[in-house]
Amino acid sequence: MLRKFIFALVGIAATLPSTVAAKDQLVIITDFGFFPQVSYVQPGDTVYFENTSEISLDLGGGQNASELWTLSVPANTTASLHVTGVTGLIYNSTNVPLIPAEFSFAEPPAGAQAD
Repeated sequence: MLRKFIFALVGIAATLPSTVAAKDQLVIITDFGFFPQVSYVQPGDTVYFENTSEISLDLGGGQNASELWTLSVPANTTASLHVTGVTGLIYNSTNVPLIPAEFSFAEPPAGAQAD
């Protein structure tokens, strides 16, 4: 009886999706754009935008209403964005044109180093 119960638990555990711990990601805002240009994120991650420029920036991303997001990042401060499964992937400053950047839900390329 106990053996059947253990096998049932193992079978159930094998069918459950694995959980990945949320990560903190850092994006540095310069006078020209964002570093890194592509951030490999997953839902649940938090992205911290560190504004190293001398001007306050309003960031925005997304292409349609369900994925739009905005974030104000004053000069020389950091602000955070919680990533969801519908977070808009392409983003830029909405008040000062910078080189745009993006999030990717893909796995990082082979050889990429994690922070």
